[in-house]
Amino acid sequence: MTENESLKRQIKELEFALVELNLFLDSHPYCVEALQYFKELTAKHDMLVTQYEESCAPLIARGNRGERWDWVMTPWPWELVRN
Repeated sequence: MTENESLKRQIKELEFALVELNLFLDSHPYCVEALQYFKELTAKHDMLVTQYEESCAPLIARGNRGERWDWVMTPWPWELVRN
């Protein structure tokens, strides 16, 4: 697994955990520990997304940071060659 694939996997894992925490917090809005954990995972997720997008390409359209619309200039997931 390449470093970029590893980053993408970590991002997806964090996204799953954040959705689960979101659901938990919907029913436990006063749980300070869960809210703190949500904030920690959000910060980690944002850091990894920035790292990935700086070295590869935007993960989603709003991740476009260049002077041109790079979102459509990079390969789509099914176009990536696997080794």
